[in-house]
Amino acid sequence: MDRWPNDRRWVRSGATRSLPIHCAIIRRSRTTPDFNKVGLSGHFVPVSSDTTGGHCVTVSGMVPVSALADTGINFAGSSGTFLILKNSWGCDYGDGGYVMVDAAWLSDHLISLSAMVPVHSGANNLPQLAIATPNDFTFPFYGNVTFTAGATDYEDGDISNRIVWTSNVEGALGTGAKITVPFTTNGWRTITATVTDSDGAQVKTSVTLSIQKPTLTAEISRPTAAEAKQLVVGQTYQLRGSASEDWFPLDCSAQHWKSSLAADNLNVTGCLTQLKFSTAGNRTLSLVALLGGESSAPATLAITVVTPQPNSPPTASIVRPGQSAPGHGPPIHLMASVTSLDPILSYKWEVAHDDPNATWTVIGTTPEVDWKPVYPFVSNCSGQDVQFRVTVTNKNGSGSGVSTTQLMVPPC
Repeated sequence: MDRWPNDRRWVRSGATRSLPIHCAIIRRSRTTPDFNKVGLSGHFVPVSSDTTGGHCVTVSGMVPVSALADTGINFAGSSGTFLILKNSWGCDYGDGGYVMVDAAWLSDHLISLSAMVPVHSGANNLPQLAIATPNDFTFPFYGNVTFTAGATDYEDGDISNRIVWTSNVEGALGTGAKITVPFTTNGWRTITATVTDSDGAQVKTSVTLSIQKPTLTAEISRPTAAEAKQLVVGQTYQLRGSASEDWFPLDCSAQHWKSSLAADNLNVTGCLTQLKFSTAGNRTLSLVALLGGESSAPATLAITVVTPQPNSPPTASIVRPGQSAPGHGPPIHLMASVTSLDPILSYKWEVAHDDPNATWTVIGTTPEVDWKPVYPFVSNCSGQDVQFRVTVTNKNGSGSGVSTTQLMVPPC
């Protein structure tokens, strides 16, 4: 029957003290038609001045309007204090069966009141304390975690400002109804809230948490390890990567590329970038995921860059499209970067499913190609990963480049 202080929902919504009566029953109160239409917010806004007879409700708490500032409810014109009433019309009425009524309005419409008041024998009553957030046995992420609680005392009233917070791992955390703790280590810990009234009576309550430090990972998908063994000076290459937090993909802005060779001038952010090597030699590319001050272990790729050789077949690398492209809409534009000391005799562009045993289909024979995805590479409701291959030929032979692209199609 009493929603405060044992029910945490009213702690969250700002009910900062209980009434000095354990149960007040309004035996009869003149109501208005709009009292029957209280919405989910639980806030009763009287509109009609008509009365429709008497009705019984239970007064279960009191909350000042200042504690409700963040609810988004307009309390203009109120007396400044609201009483929390428990109605008898079921949980679909108001906020789970509860309604907030302006104390001044209720006073004007009150017919009779009954109250059950505890007999005070002179002995001190224990304070009542409840932690509102976070819930017990939850897994907040590494970093700042906010704790809120409320405490009330029969003799002292609201004593939330006396709450003392401690951890069995960190020790003292702070005082007050709300604190924010910057956790720096992982694992389980018990957070205890303690409150003491003016007569020295003390109560405690606690929640158990497991602080989770996210695991960041980064991966370089292109160039492949095989491609990285012999890249060519002056040719442009796509660098592709991905990053995740506990297996959930991260935004491209979290991915940071670097080269061990300063001459490469590589210090960029993104899932996809392009790099043209100006000098031959060995170097290491690295990709790191950064999020909230945390860093993944670097993903690295050792590469060897060589100068073009005379009397050699051409080399080619696809630089467009990137990791994904629309499966429906305008044609996909395909481009390659080619290195050859001799004139190019022919180009051949092909597409295939992303399968080692797939059959290649020719889609163009010019340096650049526009290709409109068709079935079976796309359907009305789905796309798939496809491979593009460009083969370039000079008098010394042929060289090719391959890349994979995901064709994006909205689901039906």
